[in-house]
Amino acid sequence: MRTPALAPAVLLAGLLACSGTTPTTEATLSKDTSELKSVIQRVVADPGRRDRLLALADGIDAALRGHAADYGKFVDEYRRLNTAYDTPQVEIEALFGRYEQRSKDSRARLLELHFQMIRFASQEWPPIGKVEAEMLQATLAVPQ
Repeated sequence: MRTPALAPAVLLAGLLACSGTTPTTEATLSKDTSELKSVIQRVVADPGRRDRLLALADGIDAALRGHAADYGKFVDEYRRLNTAYDTPQVEIEALFGRYEQRSKDSRARLLELHFQMIRFASQEWPPIGKVEAEMLQATLAVPQ
């Protein structure tokens, strides 16, 4: 019986059943990364700091793409396991555990990049931070 894993499984199944016409994660990330880099180019006059911030923006982009790929693999594996009525509870719990660990690692990397950006941006942070926050919110939302 899968009672402890049932609540997350039901929630995930409900999320997976939803459909929508939202842009792909790839398209969202490409647009948002371009916007972040555009703001950095516009507001940071010092070439050294600007180059460092642009590299950090690329790092955030790569971290978010990695997170999205991990989520996609998680969903695919969950769907595979969920199609078999005899999948042991321990397998589903292990899948969730692996995904939770990868998510923690992604969060740690994103926080590291975020605080590096703050250090290099100084007074230019408000417009950069606004775009970064919008980027994170748009791409870390659970896809439908």
